Amino acid sequence: PARAADRARRGRKLYAERRGLTVAACEAVLGGAMRVTSPPGGMHLILRPEGSQSDREIVARMRAVGLYAEALSDWMVEGETAPALLLNFTNIDSKKMAEALAARVLKLL
Repeated sequence: PARAADRARRGRKLYAERRGLTVAACEAVLGGAMRVTSPPGGMHLILRPEGSQSDREIVARMRAVGLYAEALSDWMVEGETAPALLLNFTNIDSKKMAEALAARVLKLL
């Protein structure tokens, strides 16, 4: 039990660091193009495009170049939601990698 708690604590710390790197890079690089939300404790960020861009179209362009995200509008059962992307950050392990990801996303907007 103690080892499991240690692993969980290390994992939370690791993902908090990666979340911080990715949020900082996305905010700096994507600037006014997307608003970044970081739900506490999760392994994903929510990127909300400014303007009237379709999240489905952005996701299609991302997938075409090997990036993966989910369009949150695809998950709506009823009604509509503002366009938003669900983006995983768990494989981002450096500031340079986070900035490169944000730059690639920016080119696809």
